[in-house]
Amino acid sequence: MKRKQNNAGFSLVEVILSMAILAIISIPLLNYFSNSMRYNAMMADKQHATVLAQEVLEELKNETTLVQLDTTNPLSPRYTVPYLLTRHYSEESSTFDASGIGNAVFYGRADLIGEGYDVVVNVGTDTTSNPENATQVPQISGIDDTRDVLAMESGQYQEALVQFKAVNAAYESASGGTPLSEDAIKGRMKRTIGIDIQLNGAYYRVKVNCSYSCADLQGTGSMDTYDCAPFAEQQLQELRSIYLLYYVNQDTDRVEMNIGGGVTVTPDLYVICQDFTSVDAAYQCRFCGSSSVQIYTNVGKNSNPGQVTDEYGLGLSGAKEIIRKEAEIRKANIEVKVYKKGKALTPGEEPYITVNTAKGE
Repeated sequence: MKRKQNNAGFSLVEVILSMAILAIISIPLLNYFSNSMRYNAMMADKQHATVLAQEVLEELKNETTLVQLDTTNPLSPRYTVPYLLTRHYSEESSTFDASGIGNAVFYGRADLIGEGYDVVVNVGTDTTSNPENATQVPQISGIDDTRDVLAMESGQYQEALVQFKAVNAAYESASGGTPLSEDAIKGRMKRTIGIDIQLNGAYYRVKVNCSYSCADLQGTGSMDTYDCAPFAEQQLQELRSIYLLYYVNQDTDRVEMNIGGGVTVTPDLYVICQDFTSVDAAYQCRFCGSSSVQIYTNVGKNSNPGQVTDEYGLGLSGAKEIIRKEAEIRKANIEVKVYKKGKALTPGEEPYITVNTAKGE
């Protein structure tokens, strides 16, 4: 029997209904792909902006001195950031005073700085964010990093205090006791600063260590010690001087200098307290080392409290005075913001990325 073939096809209603269903399904998919493309483009922009922000930050950190006195106009010298000005940034605002303390904002328009984004840089040396910029510091001129070692305290005291508080809290928790107060722990802390000089081939290896001890954190008679991050570690072909810049938090500090075999030089030692506001008149910095070391200090000099002594507490009559000076720029905060091209100065515009760092001056 011959089968009858149906060649009628789809009706108009069926075609219209199919197209409607396809449209309903396709519109969300098209929106998804469109949003996905926009998101990918936005993330690519943010990635490029992040790379640019890090590059600008590293370039600023690599400058020897960021905030400098501009004497282009001899009648009106002023502090600014020459590095940014030479790269076509404009100074939008500045509160730098006659000593370079304050804040300044610099704008780098994309076309002028040769980038695809606008960049805004804020450089701050204000004493609120940088209290060390308000501290009187000694006059140290002519430091040569090829012959001199600069050893500077940078948070080691707090580092040790946190460690000792944790040790005491753990001990008292296990024994059912009451942890010591922070002031009680501070009163028990003693510091030793070790200066070690060794000959390493043709070089002098100098390491300035810092360690703290604290009594009775884990019972009567116990003595806990903590080795902090070193103040400095350096290798030099020639060794002339060691500058030790530190803060006083105890009634006595101990400085031990060890000169290894084969070392034929005896460097001058500068013992410099960076802030006398908390130094007691009875404070002693006890030096244990070669009697041939010439010590220069501001401790006990120029009406300052304290005294540099030998290891037995007897004053070193040969310690010489150094000159103190007024506050100076010692640290600058740097903030870099990267914006969409042409949008940096638009009110309410959010940057792609904001990065921050601090730089020693």
